[in-house]
Amino acid sequence: MRLGSNVTYPKFEKIGDTVEGEFVSYEEGIPSKFGDENVLTLRNNGDKIVIRCKANLSHKFHVAMEKDQVRPGNRVTIKFTGTMPSNKGNPLKLFDVDVDE
Repeated sequence: MRLGSNVTYPKFEKIGDTVEGEFVSYEEGIPSKFGDENVLTLRNNGDKIVIRCKANLSHKFHVAMEKDQVRPGNRVTIKFTGTMPSNKGNPLKLFDVDVDE
């Protein structure tokens, strides 16, 4: 989905959906109408990509950051790999996160 000028908000609707770009920032606890959320920002060909990170994606990104693998300018690829049942109504989306230096 595209909103505004040069800003993309991917939804990861189909398994295999992939987004990639240069790491810009990762912010936690950003207020939204659905409560606080974690937000990953990438840049690809001048476009800003803003990803609202749910549980699995936040966890995967935290692991990469704790290993000091993610720095501004690193190439990040996020791939929607599947779902699993959750007790929150909607299934939990599962992701792979790859970081290239």
